[in-house]
Amino acid sequence: DIQKSWSEWFSAGQAFRDTGNYPAASHAFREALTIAERSSVSDAQLIALDDALAETYAEPVNLPNPKPRIGARSVW
Repeated sequence: DIQKSWSEWFSAGQAFRDTGNYPAASHAFREALTIAERSSVSDAQLIALDDALAETYAEPVNLPNPKPRIGARSVW
């Protein structure tokens, strides 16, 4: 069983978030952050991961058709 890298977890989190699956997105972002904290990633990347996780808790989870995010920037 091959483990995912933090960037793979981050990409999965973005995909889940964009489809409105916030519980799965928060899980993926937590996994990404846990792995990244033990890796040699930049402070900017850690902040982006932390922000992505925080945003999943701020999203309105009861909307039937959330709008996908457009124009999200990547820091790496």
